[in-house]
Amino acid sequence: MKKLVQILIVFVFALIISVNAVSAASLAVTSIGGVATSGTLTSFTTTDTTPTIIGTASNDATIDITIDDLIVAATADSTGNWSYTPTLEAGAHAVEIASNLETISFTLTVNDGTTTTTSTSSTESSTTTTSTTSSGLPTAGAVENTFLVIVLGMFLIGLGVVAHQILPFSESELE
Repeated sequence: MKKLVQILIVFVFALIISVNAVSAASLAVTSIGGVATSGTLTSFTTTDTTPTIIGTASNDATIDITIDDLIVAATADSTGNWSYTPTLEAGAHAVEIASNLETISFTLTVNDGTTTTTSTSSTESSTTTTSTTSSGLPTAGAVENTFLVIVLGMFLIGLGVVAHQILPFSESELE
């Protein structure tokens, strides 16, 4: 019986650790050039030729940033924060930020003027939401429930095998 309790404790701790490891933060851009962004970013205009792009992603994730034809990689820290400071010329720049299966695309315009504007579309006020993911692949964080079901199933199978070896039953005992 003592072995069964020890195995049960190991499985519970493994389950708790696994659930924490699967949880994933969504990829997001939180500010550009010191100006906070919210909602779904579609375009951003600034006068800063070196705007720092700051965001969040999964812990220790690699973030691929494409600005026009330049591709760079940033790495999120242990809390999921990342940043990148490009050097840009005046004009419109196509920006794509990707990590895991998530992608954010927007236009970053550097003006010679003195105004800074942000264009976002809020999913709270919109009745339609468009989401594109690869067919058959889960989005970040969506595997958590599937993972829990698999781990729980493996736990129950293992518990049955261990219980049968520790407490063997015969057919006469069950009648």
